[in-house]
Amino acid sequence: MSRIILPQVFKATLPSTINQIVIIGFYEVLASDAAAFGTAERGIATEEVNIFIGILFFVFSHSLSRYGTNL
Repeated sequence: MSRIILPQVFKATLPSTINQIVIIGFYEVLASDAAAFGTAERGIATEEVNIFIGILFFVFSHSLSRYGTNL
């Protein structure tokens, strides 16, 4: 019982690690979005860019979550 089999550890901890990556990634995307639009010109279409970023983030996080639950 004192030996740890590495593949079993990955399989047990990967879903929670993926959840943390998704949560941290969400705040990082929002921070980079705010920084980009804070220095950008006012003529930029911010709503369209925000929607595009949201769709990309949803696709990325949804695929990671599905991968984590299918293990």
